[in-house]
Amino acid sequence: MSMGSQSAEGDGERGASLRSLRGAAVDLSGRQVGTLADIVLRTNSDVTRVVAKRESGKLRRLRTNRARIRQRKATRK
Repeated sequence: MSMGSQSAEGDGERGASLRSLRGAAVDLSGRQVGTLADIVLRTNSDVTRVVAKRESGKLRRLRTNRARIRQRKATRK
């Protein structure tokens, strides 16, 4: 699963919390398919699916090796 320009392999980049990524665009094969609603974990904590919410409100579970989560821009309060 790729988050923005960061890779899941751990190339030294910082990760992001689920809270900060909820609502971020989710891409599949270069096309936006919805926004991040949730993730599915195995018992060993590996992320197995990304749950994207479509415009219709329906949820779609995507394999993590095919989905890309766009990193949201940081906002200042």
